[in-house]
Amino acid sequence: MGNKKRILAWILSLAMVFGLFAGQVSVAKAASLGIYKFELESDKLPSEGGELVVNIQFDDFATTDIPIYYQLKKAVGEYEYEVVEGYDNVEGQVVGNKLKINIPANKETKDVKYKLIVNLTSGKFETLWGTAETGAKRATFTVAAATGTEPGTPDTQKVLPDESHFRARAVDQNGNPVAGVKFDVKNSYNNLASKSVTSDANGVVEIAIDQYDIDAAKTISLAENDKWECETTHSYTTYYYEGKIEKIDGQNLRDISEELVYVLKEKGAAEKADKVALKAAIDEATAIDTNKYSAGVEELKSALAEANTVYANEKATQTEVDAQVKSLKAAISALVEKEPQPEPKPEPQPEVKKVGTVALKTTVYTYNGKVKKPAVVAKNDKKKVISASDYTVKYAAGRKNVGKYSVTVTFKNGYKGKYTKTFTILPKGTKVSSVKAAKKAFTAKWAKQSVQTTGYQVQYSTSKNFKKSVKTATISKNKTVSKTVKKLKAKKTYYVRVRTYKTVKVNGKSVKLYSGWSSAKSVKTK
Repeated sequence: MGNKKRILAWILSLAMVFGLFAGQVSVAKAASLGIYKFELESDKLPSEGGELVVNIQFDDFATTDIPIYYQLKKAVGEYEYEVVEGYDNVEGQVVGNKLKINIPANKETKDVKYKLIVNLTSGKFETLWGTAETGAKRATFTVAAATGTEPGTPDTQKVLPDESHFRARAVDQNGNPVAGVKFDVKNSYNNLASKSVTSDANGVVEIAIDQYDIDAAKTISLAENDKWECETTHSYTTYYYEGKIEKIDGQNLRDISEELVYVLKEKGAAEKADKVALKAAIDEATAIDTNKYSAGVEELKSALAEANTVYANEKATQTEVDAQVKSLKAAISALVEKEPQPEPKPEPQPEVKKVGTVALKTTVYTYNGKVKKPAVVAKNDKKKVISASDYTVKYAAGRKNVGKYSVTVTFKNGYKGKYTKTFTILPKGTKVSSVKAAKKAFTAKWAKQSVQTTGYQVQYSTSKNFKKSVKTATISKNKTVSKTVKKLKAKKTYYVRVRTYKTVKVNGKSVKLYSGWSSAKSVKTK
């Protein structure tokens, strides 16, 4: 991939010389060839974060010390990332082909994965579909989990590889993690080292797979050193169409359920028994919650004590170690789980009475000279009707004339609360008795309705359903029973209707209450 880019850059350089691009260097930059090489010096940082160093080389159309823009994203799921606050479209400076970025500390109890995207163009990092924008380069790295365990406490969590990372663990012959040991990553086809990685505090050897490692075959083995030797090697291959691990040691990645291990032996040391399997069995037994079992617990404790004794014995033979592994696994298998206990029956609780809704059966009346007394409908929180014996009702005085009236409902017998509802008595309506046409005018007359009214409203429109061109005239005296409307269009049909109103006091303010509209009559002006 790198050679192809160099050849393309060379061709574009010749094209510029011969004028194929009109001698414009800016056009060459627009071809997205600004970043030739993009590589992280380390793909894993300690839990305290710190400085991430990125090696960046530019092609022939860019300088070495120039601004560059970057975005940092944090993994929030297996394939999902979100932008880290304060790390969106940050302008950095490449000095001597190196970009240095300060990475925040990890306070979580597990490793956190990040993705770094860089580009020479501001704001251009990834598309909505998660693909890289033109000219953008990406790489992933991890920040180790926060250190919260006591020194010397083993990391019992399995370290397994995934599509984007090769992972293994370096241990000594007693199964203890070995930190700070260097491993070479070699190309399998020519056995040349492409890079090196170092085991972390938990002995983990981790390699991030570059997106350009397509159809690659790598072998990871212990690098030459003065202290350790190791016969084990592991290898992985990536898919022919994308930079993700397909197989490890010839086995499909999805079938790998146990840790990959490098057992290191000190050079010149006497041959020791391999205690890796014993260490794993001890860790498994130690992690068991014995409170969940009714039988086999004492036998497990005894087997675990013997296993620890053999594990601590520097002179233990392989036969003794293997026997303890077998014994400990048998004790684990013999554990009998306790029978599930029935759930205690809950104590009966006194019924909690709650009011759900309170409403009046009728909220609008038309004046007829009689006192109105709307019925109350109360329901509890389960939508069941509350008995009238569980509340009292107080009606406002009057309730005969046009106006608004209150009803106060006070609950009792376990129900709580006081609710105030209102109902309205509207004035009685009237009807249009006649509409007489005149030149660009008409005169409407209606039946007199002077009881419990203040006046009338006359409404007219060219629309039969009064949806447009609607105008309203208010007559303030209830003894007036006609209205002449002028300045209308000639030979135009108008529809006329009328209603009554009464002005009343509501909470100290004057409010008009209207009857319903009468049926409309039509008239055609002259």
